[in-house]
Amino acid sequence: MAELDVIQISKQIEAKITLLEHGRSELRGKAKDRATSISEYDRCLAIAIIKHKDSGKYPATLIEKIAKGDCFKERAAAELAEAEYKLTVTKMNAIQAELNGFQSIYRHLDIH
Repeated sequence: MAELDVIQISKQIEAKITLLEHGRSELRGKAKDRATSISEYDRCLAIAIIKHKDSGKYPATLIEKIAKGDCFKERAAAELAEAEYKLTVTKMNAIQAELNGFQSIYRHLDIH
């Protein structure tokens, strides 16, 4: 019976390691998407602020708020990218916790 347990636990450990390897690739992509969306938002905001300052239509105290409203789609994309990045990190942490659990079980199995 112990041999069967050892094999099953070993397979689970291997599966979790594979998931973590895939997760690293996914995390790299999410980090790139996050950085890109943040930079797009910052660029949009800067352009909108300059545009509104140059127009002279609005008081200086309102320009940033108006510019943020102009860039709401870019802000939403940046928020979504941030949430997806954090979700991926959380998923990887959960997989790591599962892996740690299986490794603990493996260490305490009676394999003699």
